[in-house]
Amino acid sequence: MRSGSTWLLTMLSQLCDVVTDYELKWKPPYELAEVHVAIDDPNFSFNNFFDKLEDFPIKGSKLTFDFDNIKNWTQGISACLPSTMAIIHLTRSYYQVLNSLYKGIYHHYNHPNTLSLKSPIIHKALMRSNNDFFFTRVKPIEERKRFIPIDDARKQLDVFLSVDEWASSLSVRNPYFRIDYSQINDRFFKVARFLGSTEQKDRILEIVNSPPTEKLPQEKIIINHLEISQLAKRYDHRKGFLFWESRLKKLLRMK
Repeated sequence: MRSGSTWLLTMLSQLCDVVTDYELKWKPPYELAEVHVAIDDPNFSFNNFFDKLEDFPIKGSKLTFDFDNIKNWTQGISACLPSTMAIIHLTRSYYQVLNSLYKGIYHHYNHPNTLSLKSPIIHKALMRSNNDFFFTRVKPIEERKRFIPIDDARKQLDVFLSVDEWASSLSVRNPYFRIDYSQINDRFFKVARFLGSTEQKDRILEIVNSPPTEKLPQEKIIINHLEISQLAKRYDHRKGFLFWESRLKKLLRMK
């Protein structure tokens, strides 16, 4: 959540041999939007889902999480996730995730027509989100600032850490590529090649320089940002340890 997944997903869809669409969720506790596809049980077929997308050599989507029942949904998805499926694990500074979350869930199109053919469902969802972006930007930032109780932040950070722990565990069984939000531009070529895309290098550079969705402006939304940022850094350190632990497990399994 708020890790840059829409930014990366829409960039990938611009590659000549890749199509991406929809958002996958495990049993969401609310009415689904058109962009959502529910993973209802461990028998969910990813192959049947990808058959719905246009016929391109590489097909993908993104898995987003909700705060409730983390243990249940990670176990459920692990049960139905094919071990041959390539995983891109997108991470971000936890303070930036929190700040973006409280800023509001919306996106800003760079050039809205680029996604209409290969990602029609995401295209429609982003058009609505783009309107929300301009509506929100009209409000003075002082009206959008929030004070976050430390206990609330800790609960959210616990969820973020649990999700990253689960995602990093997939590196032992699946083709796996971890990338941080801050590295997307610099490592997008490697992401494309990891997926097996044969897109020309010059075209990949064009996509990086002019992505379908723009990064949102940096704004400090959290009033008690010093307190929350210090807490988030401690969780970032724990996340780093988890990543090294999962890497060690993978190396030991390869021997």
